[in-house]
Amino acid sequence: KDALPMQLRANLSNRLVLKVADKRNSELVLDESGAERLLGRGHLAAKLSGEGKIILAQVPFIDEGEIIEVAGVIGRAWH
Repeated sequence: KDALPMQLRANLSNRLVLKVADKRNSELVLDESGAERLLGRGHLAAKLSGEGKIILAQVPFIDEGEIIEVAGVIGRAWH
């Protein structure tokens, strides 16, 4: 709970989380378990203001190798 103080959490009306290591981390972000069971690789849980339930979504996933490759292309283009 030191990572996300209660005062800050109270002011976050929309919460998005990717897969976390355990139930405790999920509860820290979403106030309930479930994010520990996400599939990973862009599988997302969202708790939105005004919604009573968790919304699941798939967001684009880029692995570290692709990030390095794209950064290299951009870096070479700027030189």
